[in-house]
Amino acid sequence: MPQKVLDTVIEVVRAFAPPATTIDADTPLLDLGLLDSASMVNVLLELESRLGIVIGPSDLSFDHFQDCRLLAETLAHRIPA
Repeated sequence: MPQKVLDTVIEVVRAFAPPATTIDADTPLLDLGLLDSASMVNVLLELESRLGIVIGPSDLSFDHFQDCRLLAETLAHRIPA
């Protein structure tokens, strides 16, 4: 997975997480309650825009939001070469 994808995911998740929250590649986003369903949709919309991809409703599940690394790995496969 390209580092740029992971960096982008972390940056976008930080923007939608509570203020002053430390987010890194392995921060457990759901276990800590850092994202809810509304913020997850906003994260996906922003990532679609920044990464130039389209994410369908059946492409991702809550499991993909366990941490930024897993989300980035999942999305990296969708980025056009």
